[in-house]
Amino acid sequence: MQKTILATCCLAAIVIYSITVFVAYKLNGCLDAVILTYQTSIKGYVFAAFLGASSFLISLLTFLVINIKEKMFDSPEYLKLYVLHMNLKEGDYISKRELYQPLRFISVMLVCAILLSIASSISQLTLGFSSNRFVLIIPTLAPFLAVSFLISALFQIHSLIRQWLSSEDDVITV
Repeated sequence: MQKTILATCCLAAIVIYSITVFVAYKLNGCLDAVILTYQTSIKGYVFAAFLGASSFLISLLTFLVINIKEKMFDSPEYLKLYVLHMNLKEGDYISKRELYQPLRFISVMLVCAILLSIASSISQLTLGFSSNRFVLIIPTLAPFLAVSFLISALFQIHSLIRQWLSSEDDVITV
C-alpha cells in the first residue's frame, strides 16, 4: 500500500504539472513566453520558497515524530488497541517495526518532501538557467513533486491522528 501511495504522489505531481504547463501555454499562446516568464519572474520565488519550506519541514519532522511517538505510540492505550486490532493475545510478541510502521511511513513521506524541496530549490539555481526546454522540465517539475509528497504526508498524519482520536471509545480498561 505504501508503494502505491508513493507512486500516486509521483503520478499526481506529473499530471498536475502537465495540466499547469498546458494551461500556461494556452494562456500565453507560446511556450517561449511561458519559459521566459518562469526564468524572469518565478524562478527566484520558487528557490526562496522551497529553501524556507525545507528548513521548516526539518523542524516539523523532528517535532512531529518525537511527539507522536511519545504521546501516541508509546502509550498503553495504543498498545491495547494495536493488540485488539491485530487479533493478538496478551503476551504475544510485538516488534517495534510493526508497532511503529505508520509513524515510519509518515517519516519517510516527510523526508521525501524535504529532499524534494531541497532538490527543487537547488535545481532553480542550476538547471533553471538553462535555455533547453527539456532541461527546464526538472526545475519546474520538482516543486510539484515536493508539494505532492507534502500533501500526502499531511493526509497520512491526519488519518493517523483521526484514527487515534476516534478510537478513544474503544479503549479497554483493565
